[in-house]
Amino acid sequence: MTEQPQKCVSQRGTFENALFFILVMICLVPVWCLSQIPTNDGPAHLYNAYLLSGWWEKSFPIDRTFFALNPAPVPNWFSTLTLALLMRIFSALTAERLLLTLYVILLPIAFRYTAHSFNCASRYTYLLGFGFVWNHLFCMGFFNFCFSLVWYLFLIGFCARMPKRTGPVQVVVLMALSALLYFSNGLSYYLAAATVGLLSIATLVAEHGSFEWRKSLTPQLGLLLAVPLSIWFFCLRVRSQTTAPSYWGLKTIFWSITRFSILVSSFNPIDLKLAELFGMTLLIAAATICYFRCHRKLVASDIFLLTAALQLILYVVLPEGALGGGAINYRIFLFALATLALWIAIEPLNKTAIVLLSGVATITCIGFVARNLQRDVTISAALDQYREVARYIKPHSSLLRLQFESYRYANTLDPGLRYDPFLNASALVALDRNLVDLDNYETESRNFPVVYRRGFDPMTIIRKEGPGAHRPLADLAQYEAMTGHTIDYVLLWDVQRWNAASPFAKIALDQLSRDYALIYCARDVPLKLYRLRSQLEPSYVTPTCAPKDVAE
Repeated sequence: MTEQPQKCVSQRGTFENALFFILVMICLVPVWCLSQIPTNDGPAHLYNAYLLSGWWEKSFPIDRTFFALNPAPVPNWFSTLTLALLMRIFSALTAERLLLTLYVILLPIAFRYTAHSFNCASRYTYLLGFGFVWNHLFCMGFFNFCFSLVWYLFLIGFCARMPKRTGPVQVVVLMALSALLYFSNGLSYYLAAATVGLLSIATLVAEHGSFEWRKSLTPQLGLLLAVPLSIWFFCLRVRSQTTAPSYWGLKTIFWSITRFSILVSSFNPIDLKLAELFGMTLLIAAATICYFRCHRKLVASDIFLLTAALQLILYVVLPEGALGGGAINYRIFLFALATLALWIAIEPLNKTAIVLLSGVATITCIGFVARNLQRDVTISAALDQYREVARYIKPHSSLLRLQFESYRYANTLDPGLRYDPFLNASALVALDRNLVDLDNYETESRNFPVVYRRGFDPMTIIRKEGPGAHRPLADLAQYEAMTGHTIDYVLLWDVQRWNAASPFAKIALDQLSRDYALIYCARDVPLKLYRLRSQLEPSYVTPTCAPKDVAE
């Protein structure tokens, strides 16, 4: 399966470049062919970026009394700042498309760049990078983390290409990549630092001491820029949150590893079969390479196999929710798979192996995109209906979305869907009407650049009541007493799935009936909109179906 190491081919064939370009264009189809890209956290990113884009403008249409800039050195600045800059020129949804376009293009390029940074890189095998573009975390809307994978690959490739004598330019580039990594995702920064450190040690060992020690230290010096920031932020997180114990049993871990579910956003059998095809191909290729190379001398790039194994161990032992983060295990598993795929792409393979690997990469890439597009067409249409509620809301008001059931409406569109594209969809409504969004998990979590101003966080007065309550309910009037600002509108999502006998549902409905009036019922999605009764005319009659526009 393997051949003797050869120098990397500098001139790529026309067919190879054409195939690479075509796959990039295919990956971009869902980004530009839908009215909006359904993701879990994407709308929240857009809303906070919009706040940041006009933060210093006196005439900004959203009341910023509720919000403040986070003074902590949070690692999630990259996507927020990039979107904010794009929104100075483009609309919010266009800015999101441009950001995601940048990611979709850069990830395969970064994988190709890094694979070609080693002398023994094989042609076409870098196409394995396309299997990671539409991964589960991307569909979750973890844009910062997805970009951190791009910077991780570029950092490894740059370190491998550095000349023996490094200068200020190399250090500056390393510091820039270090900053990009940290301000994209703190976990990724440490994973990258560990990988680069292991690569430097492996290079020293492989060169039998002839490799200059200064070069091996340069990457570490470049990465030192973000160390003080990360320690500062880590201390703040430890003080404010405790690490949640892992709820992952061995059965769950084994299933996730063998099904490679991190690559897909649905448990649909077709999606899982595509993920298994790609993942098992990686494992079989890695095992075969190890078998044929068992009696050969190790090279520096073999450290990536060890790195992938160590990352996999972290995936198993690290508690979910560590350091206050979400989906920590999934993030590490994605890095482990990407590092393993990189090691395979670097190996000098024969033509048969190259054809098999590049063929599987091409098939799964097209399959992942097709499955996401097929699903997202329906979800995007439902989101369009969700956003119609904006017509019934007066601009510059405040909006609180409440959801009381753990059941997700999106599962009626795809029973295997693993994320909820409606979870933060109220942020899209808030963008449409320049509203204060009081259901903003990013500002509540304090892990992002914009946070709720002290004393204005609605989660401080909202109690966690009811079994499986996702967004519980409190005395809404208490928020006005605490802040001096009313909650003008309450949007109830998935209300058609309430259990009418539940005492918790009765508390919520009684409170809304007393202080708010129903003004809108969506026809095709489970959405109801209530407005503060004191803001309506005394003669207002509650509708039995979707009313005319009462917000104008």
